[in-house]
Amino acid sequence: MPIDPKAVGVTGEPQKRSWNSKDALLYAVGVGAGTGELPYTTENTKDTAQRVLPTFAVIIGGGGAPFGQIGSFNPAMLVHGEQGIELFDEIPVEGEIESTGRCTAI
Repeated sequence: MPIDPKAVGVTGEPQKRSWNSKDALLYAVGVGAGTGELPYTTENTKDTAQRVLPTFAVIIGGGGAPFGQIGSFNPAMLVHGEQGIELFDEIPVEGEIESTGRCTAI
């Protein structure tokens, strides 16, 4: 089935995701944080509490997209047009969320 333009507005099923200290550390190193960003790259430096990069929200909040309802397409050809996050506080070092994706445009 080809992509269905009527899928605009379709919402996916809620999806739970969790992360821990190691996930946050690996993300920070993976996006290039180094020794100058110790709060993001270490969990055991004296007098330095571990923190999570705000952009980690894009990774942990990426679940629940309704791809199965949009139609068939080659994911390698997908253009990621826009994504936004709004943070009200720091992301905790460990946690769990439930996210739901919605198709807003095709």
